[in-house]
Formats: sequence, C-alpha cells, structure tokens
Amino acid sequence: AETTVNRKDFDLTWNMVLEAGKLLVGDTAKITIEAELVKKVP
Repeated sequence: AETTVNRKDFDLTWNMVLEAGKLLVGDTAKITIEAELVKKVP
C-alpha cells in the first residue's frame, strides 16, 4: 500500500531556508507499507 500525507495536516509547520534559498523540509511524505500475513491454524 502507498499513500502520501501532507505534514501541515498534522500541524507540523517547522521549516528552515538553506543558503541556496531552498526549504529544508518538503510538505509531503510518501508512505509505503509492505506486509505479509500468515493465518494461524487453530
């Protein structure tokens, strides 16, 4: 499963401007989950 979240939706607004004028932290984060489930035999 994959999704993208915006950190500002969680009130995470901290950031810093680098010398080149670019921001240190982007607004979005990509989350990827890989899972494998095994059914327990009773």
